[in-house]
Amino acid sequence: MATPIDFSGMTGVLQVLVRGQIEVDDLLDDTGNVPAEAIHRMFRTMKPTAPIASYANLWEQMWNDQFVEGFQAMSRWARDQVPFPGACARQGLELLLRRNVLVEGRVPLGGRDVELASIRQPLLTIVAEHDHLVPPVAARPLMDLVGSEDDPELRLL
Repeated sequence: MATPIDFSGMTGVLQVLVRGQIEVDDLLDDTGNVPAEAIHRMFRTMKPTAPIASYANLWEQMWNDQFVEGFQAMSRWARDQVPFPGACARQGLELLLRRNVLVEGRVPLGGRDVELASIRQPLLTIVAEHDHLVPPVAARPLMDLVGSEDDPELRLL
């Protein structure tokens, strides 16, 4: 649920993309999309031992129906990737990861700049201290960039 704003704080495979060691075009299939399997593998490389730990926890909780139900739901969600449009992936890589435009408070969209300061509605920022996808340093700048007066931060430990 955390929203990355400062992509310089991202780690793992995203940093490999930022440094240009992998280009989006290297990931595209014949349809021009990033295949669902490539997205799934990217997430798996961010925490490669997670499946082993996850199955060990499942084994310990096998008789806990509520745990097993939650495990199955999360497993389905993690595997349920869809192909991602290549043009959108290229643009997102350039703007968000390489140029890091969100941390400046604006993003070009449809020929104009959209300002994060224009967000005046109440906004909840969620930061998880041990998030391996969106580290706290990548999510925290949002509160300072929006124009909302009601912008609490929910910090999960």
